[in-house]
Amino acid sequence: MLKLAKSEQLFQLLKDRIGQMKDGERFPSVRQLMQEYNVSQFTVGPALDLLEERKLLIRKVGKGTFVRKDGEQKQYTVYYYMNDWNFDEASRTERICHKIAQERNYNYRRIIYHHSEDVYSQLPFGEADAIIINPSRSDLSQAQVNILKNAPIPIVMIRATLHQLGLNCVGGHNVLTGTMAAEYFLKNGHRKMAILLSEPFSYTSNEIFDGYSSRIKAEGGELTVIDCKTRFGENSQMKAFTELSRYLESNHADFTAMFVASDYSALGALRALSEFNIKVPEQLSVLGFGGNISAALFKPSLSSIVIPLDKMADGAFDLIDQALKEKKLHGLTHIVYPEFIERESTAIAVETISQ
Repeated sequence: MLKLAKSEQLFQLLKDRIGQMKDGERFPSVRQLMQEYNVSQFTVGPALDLLEERKLLIRKVGKGTFVRKDGEQKQYTVYYYMNDWNFDEASRTERICHKIAQERNYNYRRIIYHHSEDVYSQLPFGEADAIIINPSRSDLSQAQVNILKNAPIPIVMIRATLHQLGLNCVGGHNVLTGTMAAEYFLKNGHRKMAILLSEPFSYTSNEIFDGYSSRIKAEGGELTVIDCKTRFGENSQMKAFTELSRYLESNHADFTAMFVASDYSALGALRALSEFNIKVPEQLSVLGFGGNISAALFKPSLSSIVIPLDKMADGAFDLIDQALKEKKLHGLTHIVYPEFIERESTAIAVETISQ
């Protein structure tokens, strides 16, 4: 769980305290709260401001602060479904969503499901007011799509661009992600490039590939495709290592830059390159995708294109807010634009690798 700021922790404590008080009852002063909770004025102030913003307190000049039960709004319940595959990335997204749920005064419950489980037929429509799903895969069956499109409550698919199916979704601009990777390499003088398809096929991976390959071809560059044929549930890092090693055993690596489908699997690719004495970035530039928190700890540290998770999480709750306010349950989309992080694994083009 993310560690909340002291003012946020105090806000939660005071909100619970208000729940035990009567409408119009005098609330403790700033000084009293400082003493009681052993915190500074800089902690108490923001907490009281947020309680007043939520219409749980009212401040009367010269009289004090009072509980305001008549302004209290319904507290909605959000369920968050997190799959157990690529657990680190999924956990980061969930922790951010949990924090935002608290900030926006939602009841929140996390549910972890097995990546092969059909959770769509088991969704608790009678318990939750809204649901966020981090799907393990985007190739939904028609039956699953129908469940989501006919749900009586808003369901938001996070880290998934499924707008073409008419579903509520928050995801990255995938074509732009691929285009950005290609343009970065081209700008640095690379003309022969590769892509390591280390993740299972999905709408996301397909759109990223289309953006990458189209931009390279438009500029007259050459593209080598190395497909690991990873299936859902398999360790993509190990697949990247195994398949790239197999390729290098049989082929002359006639490229100077390689885009890897995820930061996680890029670690496997870097290991394979090291075993074949291919220096990164002196001989080969390597670019990842996803914003894995360990990317900066790789050796060399991994340049990466990221879709900011905080913006995706905010977008998911923006869609829920909109759906609950406007009573519009389906067809809402929030697209998050990619950002580039340049580290040590990429450089200006050199001559292609000779083996």
